[in-house]
Amino acid sequence: VEPVRNPTLEGRYARVRSALFGKREDVDGTPLPAAEQELWGFHGAAPTKIRSIVDKGLRPLGHPLTGGIKSGSGDTGYWGSGKTGIYLSRTLNYAAKYSNPQWLPPHGYVPTPLSPETEVVVIAFRFCPGEEFKPPAVVGAQLQVQPGYDSHMSGEGHEWWLPYAGQCVPRFLVHLKAKPKTDG
Repeated sequence: VEPVRNPTLEGRYARVRSALFGKREDVDGTPLPAAEQELWGFHGAAPTKIRSIVDKGLRPLGHPLTGGIKSGSGDTGYWGSGKTGIYLSRTLNYAAKYSNPQWLPPHGYVPTPLSPETEVVVIAFRFCPGEEFKPPAVVGAQLQVQPGYDSHMSGEGHEWWLPYAGQCVPRFLVHLKAKPKTDG
């Protein structure tokens, strides 16, 4: 694990966080405790993109700070392409498959678990979801972004969609090496 610091992104996150902190509620409408207003999320990307994400933050595709890149992984995600927001995962293993060099272009892009001994880097972010929309569990379905929410969580909880670039800040680079499965 390698800590990262970016004062510019930290300042942007602090401003967005102050607007969203306290909006996350339990199913009965009770605000969740402070410890649950901010979460850890993970983002996997091609090795060539990791430094840019740490330096400039996650941005929707086509944003000027992405260099105008208009196509990402090709994975449309639960909430559509990355042109309208950014994606994080709540689990490291789910994000790691998006860093898998075996399945990055030009070989096509099918996020898949890592082969034994494959090494990848995943970025750990701190994020503030604010008022979230969570649909019923729908496996593999394309869902519609609902207006009026600060974030959307997939029904299975694998992916979070955030509409605001400043809603998350990189904190660590997590270096992983897949190990072979063992019996037992």
